Amino acid sequence: MQLFLIRHGQDLNSDKDRLTDADPPLSELGKEQTTNCAVKIKDTLGPGIAPVIIASPRTRTMQTATILAVQLGEDPASVKSDARLRERDCAAYSGQLVAEVFSHTEEDLVSGGMEPYSELQDRLSTFYDELLLGNDTPVIIVTHSGNIEPFMKLAHIDYPYTLEADNFVRLK
Repeated sequence: MQLFLIRHGQDLNSDKDRLTDADPPLSELGKEQTTNCAVKIKDTLGPGIAPVIIASPRTRTMQTATILAVQLGEDPASVKSDARLRERDCAAYSGQLVAEVFSHTEEDLVSGGMEPYSELQDRLSTFYDELLLGNDTPVIIVTHSGNIEPFMKLAHIDYPYTLEADNFVRLK
């Protein structure tokens, strides 16, 4: 199975240094990034190969997945949504500086209301295990930056890994 891991395109969040529980749409740059990403995927897949596209239910990931589907010649209605691909729940820290929040220990973050990292890993692991069961079709996963590292660990790929400018990582 070919597996593609895509971080959503750039969104309209105006303050990238702060955590937010807002659900902004893609920016024009994000749409362009996604179109560029689709070209690379299409070149990798070759002609006539129809991937399964599964995305986090957030606006920016679903928009990214829909653009990918259209660019790959697929029906946008075929895009699947899976809540296990959502980002780590950081709502308790919304509005705070990312660097400041993540300077705390995992124990402090969880006691302050953040979803435990182990729960993120568990839900992504369950998703990944189900995906691997008898699936020979290429799969495109559209998710969030905080899910990249756990997915790469599941796929036994060394991390850190630098995402290309168009947010494209081919796992297998």
